[in-house]
Amino acid sequence: MIDYHTWHRIHHLHKAGGLNGTQIARELDLHPETVRKWLKRDRYERPVCAPRATKLDPFKSSIALMLSEHPYSARQIFQRLVADGYPGGYTQVKRYVRQIRPREMPAYLDLAFAPGECLQWDWAECGTLSVGQTTRRLYAFLMVLCYSRMLYVEFTLRRTTEHFLTCHRHGLEAFAGVTAAVMCDNDKVAVLRHDRGCPPVLTPRYQDFIGHYGFEEVRACNPYQAHEKGIVENAVRYLRGNFLAGRTLTSLDQANKAAAEWLDRVANCREHGKTRQRPVDMFEQERTALKPLPTYAYDCGVNQNVKANSKFRVCCDGNRYSVPAAYASRALVMRRYPGRILLHCEDRLIAEHCRCYDRGRDVVCPDHAKPLLEKRRRARRQQVLEAFLTLTPAAEHYHRELQLRELHALTHLRKIMALVDLHGPEAVAQALEDALEFKAFGADYIAGILAQRKRLLPPPGPLHLPRNQDLLELDVTPPDLNVYGDETEGDRDDEMGVPV
Repeated sequence: MIDYHTWHRIHHLHKAGGLNGTQIARELDLHPETVRKWLKRDRYERPVCAPRATKLDPFKSSIALMLSEHPYSARQIFQRLVADGYPGGYTQVKRYVRQIRPREMPAYLDLAFAPGECLQWDWAECGTLSVGQTTRRLYAFLMVLCYSRMLYVEFTLRRTTEHFLTCHRHGLEAFAGVTAAVMCDNDKVAVLRHDRGCPPVLTPRYQDFIGHYGFEEVRACNPYQAHEKGIVENAVRYLRGNFLAGRTLTSLDQANKAAAEWLDRVANCREHGKTRQRPVDMFEQERTALKPLPTYAYDCGVNQNVKANSKFRVCCDGNRYSVPAAYASRALVMRRYPGRILLHCEDRLIAEHCRCYDRGRDVVCPDHAKPLLEKRRRARRQQVLEAFLTLTPAAEHYHRELQLRELHALTHLRKIMALVDLHGPEAVAQALEDALEFKAFGADYIAGILAQRKRLLPPPGPLHLPRNQDLLELDVTPPDLNVYGDETEGDRDDEMGVPV
């Protein structure tokens, strides 16, 4: 059996190339009789092969009868056929049942919603985003009013409870109202359990959120029935096909700013394919049907029990956040928000940081380590003072005099102790006693005394005048010779023998 392409090549080589059957068979690696047979046919005809008989043939009518009575599974039909004497295997039965069973096509109801009746929300994965030295997954939270199709979108880097509640709150604030009901899927941040045919069991935080904003009902889709919230599912496809297609997002702030501009200029201003109206126009009709927001916004923070390590750090999202050094190795409560981290100890706020979405970062407040550094600094000061006081009994008096003169006593003590390494403790102790006697207080005086004793100062040299003009500018007082007058005359009279 050859295919149409081979049949066409056989006739082409015969008509255009002038080859006979044997040559064509050698060229196409076919049997010569096969080539001669197909050369005699002017058109390609696929041979019809008679179906082979199978062990299932005698039982096919029974299978059709069973399927018409009840939608049995292939395994149930196989078990009944075996009881009737079927000698074959299960695979052949399964293939035949799959061929003759009528395929059920899904059918969906077109739901209609009144103004202010319901909203739908969902998450969408939008690839990844570079944050510092790492990469985070990017998520989009979408919320749609079912009547007007007014859309709200916010991007986040996590799908935890605090991010979900914050996005939910921002969506309600963007719509400036609350609907009677909310429809969602069985996301774990909102629904703990949803048995088929039973109302959903919400998480405690989402139940509290629903009560705070006054929703009357929460409708969760049945398991694996995402089409029940088709309005927001269509919004997810629209976001990916219109906003995200061909767009490069560089940061979370840039993504949210671009999304807000896209909502105002494109998404909520277009003619909707279902309603044939613009969402912003229909939202004006729905706005009056929305319930007002509560006076105070919901606190979306989530508490987590943590323990600070010995380096007074706590971990979150792969990063380390500092607490005051006094709370090292203590049990604390971390309150997480999408943009900040609060740390409490016994209902008292001890630290606050901006939340970092990089990995391996050390987020530190400089004030947290100051008490520990100050304690170490005081210890070093005490060590210097104790070493200074052991030099001589006069050291205590010298230190007190340094403090009375408002000098930086610790600096002078450190310099004096450095002189001990150069000159020895005995020489420095003697210099301290001499300086105390002369009332010379300061490290410079001590260094001067030690240098003088060791004759480290160079001997004085002659005055050097580089210019002759300097000699002329010297003011020299002429000597008074009158003081020698009387003495000179007396000496002369003695020499002449004049009696006195």
